[in-house]
Amino acid sequence: MTAKMKRREFITLLGGAAVWSSVGGAQTARKRPVIGTFIQGTPIQNKGLRFRQSFFDGLRELGDIEGRDFDVVIQPARSTSELPKAAEQLVQLNPASDSRHPSGNLTGIMPYVQGLPAKQLEFAREIVPGARKIGIVNDTSDIKATPQWEEINAVASKFEITIVGADARKPENIDPTFRKFKAEGIDVVIVLQASSLILDRTQIAIAAAATRLPTVFGYREHAETGGLISYGVNLEYCFRRAAFYVHRILKGTSVADLPIEFPTKLELIINVRTAKTLGVDIPPTLLARADEVIE
Repeated sequence: MTAKMKRREFITLLGGAAVWSSVGGAQTARKRPVIGTFIQGTPIQNKGLRFRQSFFDGLRELGDIEGRDFDVVIQPARSTSELPKAAEQLVQLNPASDSRHPSGNLTGIMPYVQGLPAKQLEFAREIVPGARKIGIVNDTSDIKATPQWEEINAVASKFEITIVGADARKPENIDPTFRKFKAEGIDVVIVLQASSLILDRTQIAIAAAATRLPTVFGYREHAETGGLISYGVNLEYCFRRAAFYVHRILKGTSVADLPIEFPTKLELIINVRTAKTLGVDIPPTLLARADEVIE
């Protein structure tokens, strides 16, 4: 979200971006533009998420340096339920929208592409041929939840696949969810794209291994943390591309001239170490299509 203020420009990134450096005296007036951001999750959950740093790497590559060309304001949100409050606190910095373009203050990169759930279902059936009962791990509080849920159910009905959903918006929901799936005879699990679930990636990988349930994910960070297979957008690319948007705005480009962009490249990551642990034979044709194989 971006908007012009009387004395400064306020910029916030859709989906949030990580910030490690402090700007000090955040309540005092500034001459530099301000990038406002909220970060979901605890420091431990965010450790190792390279895509957060890629935003600032992208800005530096474009010649924008924190403390010289812009300052940063951070609002933490340890859980999904705290995100509205964090966003409200950023808005309380009093950004003023242009009345001629009341909806023209929103732009950026949308890290979700229609059709992903259908492909994840396809991959689930490739790694577990004949799978008829599929568990879906979801976070219904995530804005991306509804379209993914609707799409995967529509596709599943065509193949007479039974979908068993579980809302795992809290870390303490992860272990019971996988144990429930195991007890109910789930063949394979799909973890939908959600901010909270990527934060819980280590716990999810452990739960999937403990129950020996093959699991398909939407983000590569899951596969890197021990998940079996992921197919989706590259968040490092998305955050680096978001830096380009902010760079353009810092240089005076109107937000209305920067349409929301969708990623065009999707990547397939396969963790063969996890496959061996689970006793899953990955089809050679699927391995040949992978963008990266984790040995």
